[in-house]
Amino acid sequence: MKKKIVLIGDIVSSRNIPNRQAIQEKLGQVLIKRNGENKHLMSPYTITLGDEFQAVLNRADQLFCDIISILTALYPLKIRFSIGIGDIQTEVNRDQAIGMDGTAFHNARTGLSKLKESPWIFTIVGPDIVSQKLAAQTLFLVSHISSKWKKSRFQILEGLCTNLTVKQMAQNMNITDKAIYKNIDDGELKIIKQLFIEIESIINRSLEII
Repeated sequence: MKKKIVLIGDIVSSRNIPNRQAIQEKLGQVLIKRNGENKHLMSPYTITLGDEFQAVLNRADQLFCDIISILTALYPLKIRFSIGIGDIQTEVNRDQAIGMDGTAFHNARTGLSKLKESPWIFTIVGPDIVSQKLAAQTLFLVSHISSKWKKSRFQILEGLCTNLTVKQMAQNMNITDKAIYKNIDDGELKIIKQLFIEIESIINRSLEII
């Protein structure tokens, strides 16, 4: 049986946010947008506990585009993202990502628990130990690199992930082409985008493991 991906997101220290309702509304809006754009979703992004959300996917091709879009929309809030790979033992709920169980959910939960004990915001847990350990370490490094970014750098990485041109990004953000290029170079954003693509490939290969 082909394995699935479960992504669980958790807003850090959400109970201490003064405008919590507005943040939840903004989260709901960006999740609706991602649900409309990611064709690999089997069970859509669903807010489960007010400050947590989750989804089930059959491929990872747009996974990090989703993650960066969510981080950009809710900036400067920190959000933890745990990627679990494994089986879904129950029927997949095509309407909401609730009421399901399986090792993919257990792995995602395990990853989220570990993130709560660390400074990192991304991790991955699944059956392909060697490849996924390398992927997880890479994500820890990206967590560190991005921890002091301004919103504009997240926006530019989101633009790269969605294949916008420099001119399109400059127009959308009302800044110069030169500022876009400087952010790309200073943040090594093209390398980070390529790392995301490689990790998505690792995940996709893991889905075929019996």
